[in-house]
Amino acid sequence: MLETVLESMLMASGSGSADEELGVGAAFLVDAIVYALVGVAAAVQLVRNCCRYRPWTVQKMIHLLMFFATLGTVITDQTLFVCRNRATVRSIFLTMVGLDWCDVLSGKVSTSACSTGQRDLFYILDQVPILAFFAVYALLVQFWAEVYYNAVDKLSTLTKVVKPTIRWLIVVRWRALICAYDPSAGVKC
Repeated sequence: MLETVLESMLMASGSGSADEELGVGAAFLVDAIVYALVGVAAAVQLVRNCCRYRPWTVQKMIHLLMFFATLGTVITDQTLFVCRNRATVRSIFLTMVGLDWCDVLSGKVSTSACSTGQRDLFYILDQVPILAFFAVYALLVQFWAEVYYNAVDKLSTLTKVVKPTIRWLIVVRWRALICAYDPSAGVKC
């Protein structure tokens, strides 16, 4: 059924080979569905935790970050799925945001047709969910390390070794992203 819906949408757009467009559209759709399921699970856990215990904890922050990261990814994937397959929806979306996004939805980035600000905005919107997932997993490591070291009464090891190591890894990840995106950003790579 999904295949017939995608094929009918592709015939309306009239671009690219049907098999290639069908595969790309299906990948965006499946990706959006999986992330939506993860986001719903994170939201349910967040609500359950908020109802049981009022103060904010690391666990609540993990669920909140996971929800926002998956929400951003779902919106991006769903937009790419819809916009790749329907030219009118794509033009309405691009008119809504006021940018042509350097024609990234066609799969070919036209650097001459867009400004630096447009490329930067697309890069930020593309990378923020990834960085949020990285932060979630860093928080998870910190959370479980805190639980373990609290159980064995060695919290000093946690505060002197584990937390600084996680913070150092986050800084290294940010520097790597900055160097990969803009080598002339003033950061020594």
